[in-house]
Amino acid sequence: MAERQLSSGGFAWALRDGENGWSNIAEFAAEDRFDAGIDAISDDGRTAYARDPRGGNFAQLVSIDLVGGQIRTLANAAGRSIVASRSVGGNLPAIAYAIDPARRSWGSSDPALRRSLQDLSSKVEGDLDIIDTSVSGDIWLVAADQDRAGRTYFRYEREAGTVTRLFNDRPHLNAGKLLSLFPITLSARDGVTLPGYFTLPYQVAAGGDAAADQLPPAVVPVPLVVLVHGGPWARDHWGYHPIHQWLGNRGYAVMSINFRGSVGFGRAHHVRGAGEWGQAMQHDLYDAIAWAIERGYVDKDRVAFIGGSYGGYATVQALLDRQSPAACGVAVSAPVDLISLVESVPAWWASARQILNRNVGETSSAAFRETLRARSPLYSKQQIKGPLLMAHGSEDRRAYPSSIDAFARAQSAK
Repeated sequence: MAERQLSSGGFAWALRDGENGWSNIAEFAAEDRFDAGIDAISDDGRTAYARDPRGGNFAQLVSIDLVGGQIRTLANAAGRSIVASRSVGGNLPAIAYAIDPARRSWGSSDPALRRSLQDLSSKVEGDLDIIDTSVSGDIWLVAADQDRAGRTYFRYEREAGTVTRLFNDRPHLNAGKLLSLFPITLSARDGVTLPGYFTLPYQVAAGGDAAADQLPPAVVPVPLVVLVHGGPWARDHWGYHPIHQWLGNRGYAVMSINFRGSVGFGRAHHVRGAGEWGQAMQHDLYDAIAWAIERGYVDKDRVAFIGGSYGGYATVQALLDRQSPAACGVAVSAPVDLISLVESVPAWWASARQILNRNVGETSSAAFRETLRARSPLYSKQQIKGPLLMAHGSEDRRAYPSSIDAFARAQSAK
């Protein structure tokens, strides 16, 4: 089985067709790239288990007959995307699948496996990840992610129901007092639901209780740092987040928002970001800040942005936008010229060019080219309204150093 690129920017799953080459058994739009995936193949090599988002907003779990090419739906997650799957015991028809809105959970259509997942969840704290299983499916290697500790690995014996702790990948953290990463959900100005995560500084978290399970009421407004993820076709997850912990320890509230265009929350949330660089995607971040200010958590005059790649772009835009609450920022590898971002894609990465055309803008259109110019910090006539630290790689071929240097010179001259 193979994945092949399509000229449309999409891709296909294909099977070997004897001596005739390859035949497509499923074709996907470019927007499906971030939700589809082949996760496991049975030990006999006859069946693959995959996530298939075609025909709906959320990815389903499917099986693929690697001989005949038939695709059969095994499970869906009722309004949420399946983000991973594991074959438990090789050829056994027991498939566990992970559902990850704010926190990762596991399910299965197999009753016995479902009981094992429930048993394991009751004995291990945190969000589980099934790393691998024995051929028989009786012994599992699992990991548990927590927000106030590193990832811990366990051996789980299904028949006996025993859990043996193996090791933690950050043992030096466990003695320290770390902060909670609270899942939050809020509404953008146009009603779009925005999931995210919020950390309060130790000094005000639940009156000093850093291990609170629920977001406590505001005590006193504090400075806020907004961490903007890159991609933008990516997402923030729950778990141990070193930057949240570091800044929270220094007295800052920290927020990570899965703005429209982020992946993992269904096709609709992802495609809402198309053509919205510097617009609705940016406004989502401002609306999240307003949410925190209105509830008394944040001092409206002390808001900073930090981000890399797309997050760097959003940071620079926030310092140029007079409607933004940003007072300062740190931007790493920020694409300050959207036209060159789209046009600099190498020929061998043609599928990425199609994705950028759809989501950032089509530069062959004179009207949209002018729109991209207007949304590019490099060509802005505005002066940044606060301190901005920029960093980039000297050989970066996506966020050109020459463009970043030109932006810095232009700002220094204003």
